[in-house]
Amino acid sequence: MLFIRRISPFQFVLALAITALLLAGGALFLFFQDHREKAAITSEDVFIALSQGDMTRITFCLKAKPELANARDKNGRAPLHIAAEKNMADTALLLLNMGADPALKDQEGKTAADIAKEKGANSVSAVLRGKAEGK
Repeated sequence: MLFIRRISPFQFVLALAITALLLAGGALFLFFQDHREKAAITSEDVFIALSQGDMTRITFCLKAKPELANARDKNGRAPLHIAAEKNMADTALLLLNMGADPALKDQEGKTAADIAKEKGANSVSAVLRGKAEGK
């Protein structure tokens, strides 16, 4: 109660609105994760999150275990290959920032850039070029 008396009613309502937005955006999910769940995260979790386009879960998995940015599925594809295939530029940038290696090749010998070009994923191609140029 002491805290509420020190702020204006407008500030209080604003704080409530911000809290509601954070909770709606997945902050509650991230807030209640514990170390046991982080330890249980596998590469399969990353690939499931990628297939669902769940950026919140992808971010959580990679922050818990950054090495999963270069994990491989049964076809030898890394998460960056999947992001290129689905034209997920934001995900590709996140993966690169978390240490994904753009030079990794799948079982067919294709890099993420090859797949992006093949699929016409121009936004992912731009992200990969930008990262290669150091931007």
